[in-house]
Amino acid sequence: MKADMKISRYIYVPLISGILFGLLPFLIGGADFFEILFGFVAGSLMGLGLQIYSDYKVRQIAPEAGEEAFKVRQKRNSVLFAGYDRAFDICLESVSVLSRAKVARQDKTRGIIEVKIAKNWKVCGEKITYRLKEMTAGTTEIELQSAPVPATALIDYGEGWKAVEDVCDFLNDKNDEMNRKHLNAKKTGSNEIYTDLFQKEKTGAV
Repeated sequence: MKADMKISRYIYVPLISGILFGLLPFLIGGADFFEILFGFVAGSLMGLGLQIYSDYKVRQIAPEAGEEAFKVRQKRNSVLFAGYDRAFDICLESVSVLSRAKVARQDKTRGIIEVKIAKNWKVCGEKITYRLKEMTAGTTEIELQSAPVPATALIDYGEGWKAVEDVCDFLNDKNDEMNRKHLNAKKTGSNEIYTDLFQKEKTGAV
């Protein structure tokens, strides 16, 4: 299965790139067969080179990740141990871990947050979408999706994968932090109850 996925992207990207470059001379002002063929071959080689470089960058970012990391569009599901309102605020906080990112849209009623990551020399930007769904009074499901800008991009050098992973790490850290506070509060409450009972027994109070 992994081999099939690898072969498909090493064929798909060069093929699309070759077709685009092959048709370009024809669309500009007409071209003969050899000019179209040259454009196709040159475009295919360029697409192959970009795909190899993209895979190299992905491996730098995620050396232990599987084939999922090579996909241009990413999707993750996470759960926050917090009520809906608090979870929405935490999701807004998580944008701080993304470089060159800003909130482009937020709709608390519908549970949607859209974040745009500015373009750099490698990609024309990324779009991260949060979708929140209240599960119980104290738990909220978070669906994260990433896609390149523009949507027609064939490679993103692992930028989307890294962005989604960074947000998931932030959400997991928040869960750990809230769990620690909850456990500490329970522990403190238990100690206070025990101390109060001990004092009552010592003084003979009922």
